[in-house]
Amino acid sequence: MLPLPKIRYFSLYMNTLKNTLLSLVLLAFPVFSQDVQPQIGLTDTLVNNPRLIPIPDSIIIEEMNFKDADIRDVLRGIGAQFGLNIWLAPDVSARLPVNFKKIPVKTAVDFIITKYNFNYKVRNGIVEVFRPAPPPPPPPPEVKILCDIKYADNKISFDIKDAPLDTVVRRLVRETKQNIIVEKGLSGQLTALLNDIDLEKGLIALFENNGYEITRKNDLYSIARPVWNSSNNDQPTARKKLSILVDSTRVKMEVTDADLADIINIISTRSGISIIVYGGISGKISAKLEKYIEIDDALKYLLSNTNFVFWKNKDVYFIGDKNMKVSNNAELVKLRYMKAEEVIKLLPETITQNTKVNVLKEQNGLLVVGSYEYIVAAKDFITIVDKPIAQILIEALVVDFSITKGRDMGLRIFSGSGGNGSNSFYPGIDITATGSDINKIGEKKLSDYFTLEQITNLPANFRAQISALESNNLANVLSTPQVATLNGNTATILIGTTQYYKLRSSTLTTGTTPVVTQSEHFELVEANVTLSVTPFVTGEREVTVEINPIFHIPGGAPNDSLPPPINKREIKSVVRLKDGETYVLGGLIEDREVETFSGIPFLSRIPFLGALFRKTHKDHSKSRMMIFLTPHIFYGSEGAVDREKAIKELQ
Repeated sequence: MLPLPKIRYFSLYMNTLKNTLLSLVLLAFPVFSQDVQPQIGLTDTLVNNPRLIPIPDSIIIEEMNFKDADIRDVLRGIGAQFGLNIWLAPDVSARLPVNFKKIPVKTAVDFIITKYNFNYKVRNGIVEVFRPAPPPPPPPPEVKILCDIKYADNKISFDIKDAPLDTVVRRLVRETKQNIIVEKGLSGQLTALLNDIDLEKGLIALFENNGYEITRKNDLYSIARPVWNSSNNDQPTARKKLSILVDSTRVKMEVTDADLADIINIISTRSGISIIVYGGISGKISAKLEKYIEIDDALKYLLSNTNFVFWKNKDVYFIGDKNMKVSNNAELVKLRYMKAEEVIKLLPETITQNTKVNVLKEQNGLLVVGSYEYIVAAKDFITIVDKPIAQILIEALVVDFSITKGRDMGLRIFSGSGGNGSNSFYPGIDITATGSDINKIGEKKLSDYFTLEQITNLPANFRAQISALESNNLANVLSTPQVATLNGNTATILIGTTQYYKLRSSTLTTGTTPVVTQSEHFELVEANVTLSVTPFVTGEREVTVEINPIFHIPGGAPNDSLPPPINKREIKSVVRLKDGETYVLGGLIEDREVETFSGIPFLSRIPFLGALFRKTHKDHSKSRMMIFLTPHIFYGSEGAVDREKAIKELQ
């Protein structure tokens, strides 16, 4: 082993000569080095690791002392003196004082580099010195965003303060399940505090009051930048005057002292309709439309009482001065409920004088030719008069109740309390009534035993009660007709029977020997009840009914030579009924007397003497006919009769 050289001490007093002298001193001494390949462990780092510097630990710097030296000169001098390859990055720069005694070279190099916050690493035997990368900036402090949104039953509540637009929209989509898109590149912050407001109103208030446009089309909301104001007033306060929401072909708005041109421009942009404007549109308007209306109606209202008018041709809207000559348009207006022949007679003269109207009977419509303004006026008028015409279904129940058999049975006819408050009994139940109850049957109206007023709602078991009476021969259902008619039209129900009576006649033939000839024939007698009903429906779903029943009932008993007389009774009345109420029409009492003959065959037919061999029996019966009328109001397809339901009711 050769002895290691010692470095003599040089004291440098002049800063201008220190770097040159330092290099000469370090180069004046021989250096004894050996090839060293340091061993790198698995846990060694590759940056700022002195073990990796390719110089033995035994190489010592005996003494080094200088002041305010350049770090680049110091490291280059050490590298040149001890055969150490050192590369310095251009941004490595520092001034430093050094005072070392008996320190290993690699320790001195590591100290000088790291002391002044530089890094080094060894690659291919070269010590590379570089400035470390600046540490990443600390993450910004987490800001708690207030964005509370609650939604239920189409009501929404906001508690939002300085929340980013993207955050608010994502929360809205998640909570409301609505489709919302935001214009590309649009950002900003929103603040709102609303409680339990309709969803659509809440969205409009949220975005428009924060300076954004919101539109709706085909159940899709769009958020965009504010629309440019044609008045060149780009102030936020001017923007808030235009609150316009378009949904497909409908629009609603709330504007205050806004330019008419701005409103039309926004409607056109958001709805996608094509508008051509002749000249400039001037003027201001204030309007509030809470509900959606058609764009055609909106334009008509906006341009009313102005010098402008609009017309439409092939889905293109035209707006111009009223004095412009506008070409005629033609439009077919189809009627839904009334006849075209009737509607054309009702059109005002203002329309008929400025348009040409033709009836298309096959399509039940009117072809209107003229300016768009008068075509719209004609359509508006037709909309007023072409309303659904009520259809009234009249249910009638005609029942003949036997008063005679009711007395014989001594029972009340219907269940429930009678008119005098006494107990009633259901037919078929074995209960004995009091004598006073039986005697009062002939004195009271039959309707008293029904527990019914003249206008009433029939009980649910009414048909079952009628069937029970029929089974006991207390009632006879003569007819259950149903007839439907339009409002204001007369419906007629004819209920009748045809009876044949056998009549005998005797003819005396005079002559030498008088001969009496007897003959028999049948006489046809019709007993009819004609019921005419004219209903008028009011706005409260009530029916004013004009009722005109006419009774032709045989009266008295026929004899052998004459048919029974026909008694005619006619009633006219006007009543008001609610939908489904029943009008009880009664009071026609019929007395019948029927003669029956029994006797010995052949002998009982001998003239004059036959009376000795036959017996005559007369049966007297008394009955009361009652009619129950129930109107039902229907509109359109709901007037169809449910056949299964009707059959079940009859059963």
